[in-house]
Amino acid sequence: MKFRYKVLIINMIVISICLGTIGYLMIEKNFSLALNQQIENSVEENNLFQASIEYELLNIMNNNAYSQNVLMDKLEAAGENVYTNISANDSDLLVAYNNNIIYSSSNDAFDQALWTTMDVGKKNYTIVERDGSYYISVSSCTLLLDKRLNIINQRDITSIYTMMKQQSDYYKLLLIIVLVVCSVFMYILSFLLTKPLEKLQKVSESFGQGDYSARTSIKSRDEVGQLAHTYNNMADSVENHMEELQNMVTRQEQFVADFTHELKTPMTSIIGYADTLRSRELTKEQQMMAASYIFSEGQRLEAMSMKLFEFIYTKQHSITPQK
Repeated sequence: MKFRYKVLIINMIVISICLGTIGYLMIEKNFSLALNQQIENSVEENNLFQASIEYELLNIMNNNAYSQNVLMDKLEAAGENVYTNISANDSDLLVAYNNNIIYSSSNDAFDQALWTTMDVGKKNYTIVERDGSYYISVSSCTLLLDKRLNIINQRDITSIYTMMKQQSDYYKLLLIIVLVVCSVFMYILSFLLTKPLEKLQKVSESFGQGDYSARTSIKSRDEVGQLAHTYNNMADSVENHMEELQNMVTRQEQFVADFTHELKTPMTSIIGYADTLRSRELTKEQQMMAASYIFSEGQRLEAMSMKLFEFIYTKQHSITPQK
């Protein structure tokens, strides 16, 4: 995989994680604020229902003689009267006395645990989902003639869940658009940033294939420019060494050719005079002359071999200059 694609993929992963996390936290925060506001409104509404119902019951108990049945009738009438005068359109009211439902403004089922398990003097709320809708219920519990009086208000809060879903869907669409735009931008940016590296790589391939004059023309002030400058210096050094090696090889070839030529002359004389001594009848004087030539050419070969040995020894050992 090319480096630019790695840069693109890594950046897109980081951007996706960051934007996704930020969007999730923002949507979750908005939802939490809206839900808390609904809870506060429901608690305030429950306080208002409770205070109004208790006030009407107090008037009834102070001004009229009453029995248990009369009290329950009055309690039902008080609940209906309070709900009619106070409640908003999206709220429902339930009044339970001694664990029996006295008044309910809605046919929707209320959670029975709201008035059967509540502690006296406490308030509690629950959020339930029914048929795709969400409801928040707030319950309060007081004592009336030593029996439990529960006042429960319920309101539909489906709108905030719908709002959260709409925000989530909108943010997902927005995130996709942003990622597409960022992908195009990051690809162009990574292409521009890695293009000098591709040039350097092609020049390196040419250099590796034997084109020692290959150089890069990258002129930037960043690390890539420094790398290109270092490469050019290295290529110059390598080219100079290659020229030196080529000159050395040429000199060695010339030396071998010259040395071979120098060897050929005495060897020809030695072979010729030796063949003459072997194949012909010569006088004593001619034999001595031939032997002298063979001896002198042999000494010449010996001297050349010693010089060659000294030359090799000098190449293999360092010589300390002296004045």
